Amino acid sequence: MRGLTKAAVLEGDAECPNLVAFSVYDTKPVHFLSMSCTELKWIEKVKIVFDKKEEKRVQLRFLRCKVNDDYNNGMNGVDMADQLRGSYRIDRWMRKRKWWWAIWMWGIQVLLVNAYVLYKTAHLYMWKKNKKSLMSHYEFRRQIALAWLLSGDETGSKSKRTRTVSDMSTATPSSNKSKKVSNASLDPSNGALRMRLDDDQHFPIFSTITKRPCCSLCRWVEQEKDIKNRSGIIACDKCNVFLCIGCFKPFHTVSSVSKLRSEVLKNKQVSKE
Repeated sequence: MRGLTKAAVLEGDAECPNLVAFSVYDTKPVHFLSMSCTELKWIEKVKIVFDKKEEKRVQLRFLRCKVNDDYNNGMNGVDMADQLRGSYRIDRWMRKRKWWWAIWMWGIQVLLVNAYVLYKTAHLYMWKKNKKSLMSHYEFRRQIALAWLLSGDETGSKSKRTRTVSDMSTATPSSNKSKKVSNASLDPSNGALRMRLDDDQHFPIFSTITKRPCCSLCRWVEQEKDIKNRSGIIACDKCNVFLCIGCFKPFHTVSSVSKLRSEVLKNKQVSKE
C-alpha cells in the first residue's frame, strides 16, 4: 500500500530552518527534502485514465502527498524548462574539455527553450493563431538548425549552397518545379504547404516554366474525373503552386482540408452556372 513511511524535521539549525525529510513509497521509495513544507497530509486527486475492461476513459481517484502537489503546481515552470531543454540537447554527445563549454552550451539551450515559449505565446495569445497550425518543438529546433547551417556568409551574399530556410520553403515557380497538392501537403500543422496560411503576403505571378499549367487545387478536388482546369492560371510567389483565380483566395484562407475541398467545389458550381 502506498503511503508516507517516514518523516523527520531538523530543528535548531539557523542556516537550514524548517528542513523536513520524508519518504513516500510509490512503485519504489521516493525521498524528499523541503524547507517550505508546513504540514504532511494526503489530499485526494482525480485524473482521467483509460479502463481496458470498460474500454473507455474513466475518472481515477488517488492520494498524493500535499507537499508534492504544492511543488508540482508551484515550481514556476522550472522542471518544464528542464524537460524542454533535455528533449533535444545539443551537448549530450560532447566531452567538455573546457569548463566553460558546459556553461556556454547551457546558455544556448536555455535561449532556444525561451525562444520556443515566446513563439507559442505570441502566436496563441497575441495573434490568436490556431494551436494546430504552430510548429512542434522538434520542427522549431529543426528550422533554427537549418537556418544556422544555411545562412549567408559574413559579407551577406548568398550562394547556391548557402540559401536560407525561407528561400528553400518559399521558392518561386520560376526557380523549381511546382509543389504537389494533396491531403498531406495541405495539412495546416505538418503539411509541406502549411505556409499558405501564414501572415506573409502572397502575390499572384505568371510563370513560364510550364507552357500549359493547370490549377493544382482543381486537379486535387477532381482526381477521379481527371479534369484539368487550364483557364486563368496564375502561380503563388510564396507557395510555389499553380492556381486558378477562383481557388487563389480559399487556398490561402481555409485551413481545414475538408472545408477547402467543399469550398472549391462550390466555387466551381457557381462558375458553371
